Amino acid sequence: MIDDIKELGLDGVGGVYLLWHGGLKPSWLVAGATEDLGHSFAELMRDPDIREYDGRGGVFMSWSPIKGNFREGVVHFIAKHTNPTFECDYDESEDPIPVLLPR
Repeated sequence: MIDDIKELGLDGVGGVYLLWHGGLKPSWLVAGATEDLGHSFAELMRDPDIREYDGRGGVFMSWSPIKGNFREGVVHFIAKHTNPTFECDYDESEDPIPVLLPR
């Protein structure tokens, strides 16, 4: 993961994110929506459960600035199509909004 999340310039930027790890058995880790991607990434970098995967081929992140009223639907779609290791927090009453997933 990036050592200094500030370099990304995401403080105060709202959007959706997806983390995954590489290695022999790569997997999706978690998806979420946030009002502040910079803050959320800094918190995720400190999470011991996420850090555990850093030694298994690295942890990677993808994000997109998404308008607030669409975020829950995007995370719903991502969670349904990636089956992440960690539970994703989103409003299940929101209809999934299709997006292209990272490759």
